[in-house]
Amino acid sequence: MTVTRCSVMSVAFLIVLSFSASALEVPSFQKLPITLSATKTLPEDLQKGSNYQVDDAIINDGLINTYYLQTDYGKLKIVSDALYIERINELRALEHMEKLEQTKEFGEAMKKGVKAPINTVKSMATEPVDTVKAIGSGISNWVSDIGNAVVSDDPNQAGVFSTAIGYAAAKRAFAYEYGINPYTDFQPVQDKMGEIARANVVGGLTPKIAFGLIKKPVGTVLKVTAMADTMKKMARDMSPDELEDINEEKLKAMGVSDSLSKRFLRNYNYDPQEKTLLVGALDGMKGVAHRDLVILSASHAPDKSVARYLSVQAQMMLGYHQNISSAQTILSINGGLALQNTKGVVVGISPYDYAAWTSTLNNKEMVATEVLKRIQGVSGKELWIAGRIAHPARIAIESRGWVVHEQVREKLIK
Repeated sequence: MTVTRCSVMSVAFLIVLSFSASALEVPSFQKLPITLSATKTLPEDLQKGSNYQVDDAIINDGLINTYYLQTDYGKLKIVSDALYIERINELRALEHMEKLEQTKEFGEAMKKGVKAPINTVKSMATEPVDTVKAIGSGISNWVSDIGNAVVSDDPNQAGVFSTAIGYAAAKRAFAYEYGINPYTDFQPVQDKMGEIARANVVGGLTPKIAFGLIKKPVGTVLKVTAMADTMKKMARDMSPDELEDINEEKLKAMGVSDSLSKRFLRNYNYDPQEKTLLVGALDGMKGVAHRDLVILSASHAPDKSVARYLSVQAQMMLGYHQNISSAQTILSINGGLALQNTKGVVVGISPYDYAAWTSTLNNKEMVATEVLKRIQGVSGKELWIAGRIAHPARIAIESRGWVVHEQVREKLIK
């Protein structure tokens, strides 16, 4: 009787233990949307500044955060951590630009050139030949800009007039010094950059003079890779047309077909700097097979938020390849991109802001696991996430054999 009772109790205990383990493996899905707290998520200097303050409620759709930012220029809805940081940088730059416009030197620079464009054109027609030659020394860049501005539907191209008198180049130069994208779609920045570009072109207000008058604002991006800085300098120094030629040559060297290359380069959800960053990241992964899969995915980006996501993903892949473990090939798994390193480990690298445990993530993991069973040489599987992963998601995914790394942005960008 005692033995029987013990046996029954043991079986009951094992059933309970088995049930508990099963519950741990597959926690209940989280209800969407999820509300996160900005005061608990963001550093204080990213929560508010002289011209902005974020609402405390961050709305998460299971992967990506949406912020609501109160600014001097109206309320902004910002999708993704990456874009949020960009906007904070731009708002800090705007504060500096507005202070700069209040200086006597800025006012004098603007007064100098009220008729400068007209006078310059007139001098080209009436001055000696040597003057015309001097102006023509930069003609190749001018033609490069104007050629595309006239015939292209690329919204990032400067207009013919502004290109001809140097506004486009001046905007790019100041944008680089501010640490912002010269092709931003945040209109207040474009407006101010246009005013400062005019002060540069017609009044000689250079970045060096501007930052001598008012100290350069501190950016919010903690680290930038050497590759990213190099690509941003290219975006500063070259017209969109020149960048496209360089990017096209790099893609050709990677083995990307002409048709796919053109499809990607004509996707104007990527601005010229974003395209250059993405191509530069792939170019930095020399010897890694199937880089064209990234371009195939990127060419189909339906909007700017997806384009930014894929650009950031490519830069994270480069960071893993350079700083963590050499990549051997790029894989496409159910439409998603992953690396396989030289040790055989498959690494999913995602710019997720906050990965919640949802049916979507569950289904993606299940499909990925099945696909990996059919790939030879897989020695392990890892998930690297730019932001955070919810506790139930971590429990479920790790129970299925994945090694999870979260908040990896700093680790990958060295």
